[in-house]
Amino acid sequence: MNKILLLITTLTLFSSCKKELDIEPKYEGTNTDWEFRGLFGKVKEIRQFKTNFKGSDGTQKEKLILNLNEVFEKFGAFKVSEYFDPFGEPLKTIKYFYDDSNMLIKIITIGQNTHQKSIETILNDTTNKITIRDIIYNDSLNFKFIFEYDTLESINRQTKIQNGDTIISNFEYVYNDTNNLLKSVESIVGEENGVVNEYNYDDNGNVIEMITGPKHYKLKTTKEYKNNILIASEHYTVSQDLKEHLNEIIKYDKFHNVINENIFEDGKLNRELKNEYEFDDHGNWIQRKVYLKEHFANSSNFVPIYAETRKIKYWE
Repeated sequence: MNKILLLITTLTLFSSCKKELDIEPKYEGTNTDWEFRGLFGKVKEIRQFKTNFKGSDGTQKEKLILNLNEVFEKFGAFKVSEYFDPFGEPLKTIKYFYDDSNMLIKIITIGQNTHQKSIETILNDTTNKITIRDIIYNDSLNFKFIFEYDTLESINRQTKIQNGDTIISNFEYVYNDTNNLLKSVESIVGEENGVVNEYNYDDNGNVIEMITGPKHYKLKTTKEYKNNILIASEHYTVSQDLKEHLNEIIKYDKFHNVINENIFEDGKLNRELKNEYEFDDHGNWIQRKVYLKEHFANSSNFVPIYAETRKIKYWE
């Protein structure tokens, strides 16, 4: 069954490397957490550190502090994710457990600072195409999610049960002749308006436009490709009067890392972020420096604001 993954905010990046790497674009469709994290190769562990630049010219650095540690199974799935606060203190730990077929069967999340704990158990009935997720928070609050899948392994029905209350959502899909998804609709039983996702593609099957949201408020993303590699995207808010409001423009390098981000407010360029990269031989970045230009303050220069370093271990 397809994993239910949260959308993650895209990090801002800027590419530069000392040598040209002969690496194909990141794999797609492999349905691994390596792909979800945008990684090359069979990564075993990532330890990520952050340091802030000090002073108006950004020439001084603060202490390097651990902010993320992730361990992966050999088949590409998360094993442990550890998050740390800005001072390097443990914030949250997530542990993942799998059966002999590498199917996810349990997730345990522990919040060190808030003393919160959740245990999520997953039952995958591949014969009947059903996944049941039971979530217990702090040994008391209980949620149950039942996902039913169609023949293409897309969710066609979701049942959420909480404290005796049941919410049922139905999903409908429209595909083109090449099985590219054109439209999906999530309708909650008993509610009038649902969430609609619409997609447009180029001749190579790449998504070039996505519009998502309920009837009166939508988000729109357009994408630009060169040689089938994503090079830019634009993100809009679509208001009830169908006017499009530009939020940001993002540009990418050939490894699908963001190299520049322009952020807009009220239609005007507000600030700009870019990064400088260093890569390892697999094509994964091991250092990035983040720079900021504040257009709202009429700044003419990029100022370094922080840097991140990654120590990566591989299975091979």
